[in-house]
Amino acid sequence: MASALAYLLWNKALAVTSTVTAGAYLYLIPVIAGIIAAVFLGEIPGFYLVAGGVMALAGTYFAGK
Repeated sequence: MASALAYLLWNKALAVTSTVTAGAYLYLIPVIAGIIAAVFLGEIPGFYLVAGGVMALAGTYFAGK
């Protein structure tokens, strides 16, 4: 369910931004899904989720520059 919501949010972003911009943010779907799972399902994020999330955020930031 968390991944489905993340894809729904990405599709919504694709409708309002350019394809190139939305494509750069595609890598944030696992990060958003992890946050949604932590908030709604009470899951505790592990080390690899946090480390991967930081790398995805950094990559998206640098791709936007």
